[in-house]
Amino acid sequence: LLQDSYHMWSRSIMGNTTKYDVEAATVERLLVPESVSLTIPPFQRKYSWGAEEVSELLGDLFDDDDWSRANGYDAPYFLGSVVLAGNQDSYLVLDGQQRLTTISLLLAVLKQKLEMSGHNDTNEINKYLVSGKFGMKKTAKIRLQPEDNETYLSLLNNPSNAKEKNLRRSTLASAVHKINDIIDDCADKFAQRDIQ
Repeated sequence: LLQDSYHMWSRSIMGNTTKYDVEAATVERLLVPESVSLTIPPFQRKYSWGAEEVSELLGDLFDDDDWSRANGYDAPYFLGSVVLAGNQDSYLVLDGQQRLTTISLLLAVLKQKLEMSGHNDTNEINKYLVSGKFGMKKTAKIRLQPEDNETYLSLLNNPSNAKEKNLRRSTLASAVHKINDIIDDCADKFAQRDIQ
């Protein structure tokens, strides 16, 4: 999942000219540095993905392609462009916020499911969700617009909060519900395959 491709664009102002750096990288490379923070600027739209978009992304990520695996073809999934503006530790997300937010919610749900099944060492997942330099308070790696951020932080810390009455109708909570359903379906498929 985290090694799937994305394209990172960063913009730096140099005098009167604008310089763009374009590189192919992985989601892991974008999210793993402990000090990096990604902010969705207020002029970007709120989180708006519904069940169809969440299902499509997770379907692509969890695609069970037996033919590809049997033929030794394990190509990375192209996640799409992620456009960033900023410096080494702090970026504005100009494009890709829906995908990055969904992936962070997916990681939070996976972390919670692992903890609920007795796996208490989820620090590896946590490093993709929070940032902060050594000795400083850890904060969410992705900061959404003010109208979404409180709900997002609640769900990131505890995806089960999606059932709370005050969050239930938010698009972020709906995404968490869909992510839970898809993970449960995938787990059932793998369990059935192991039985056969």
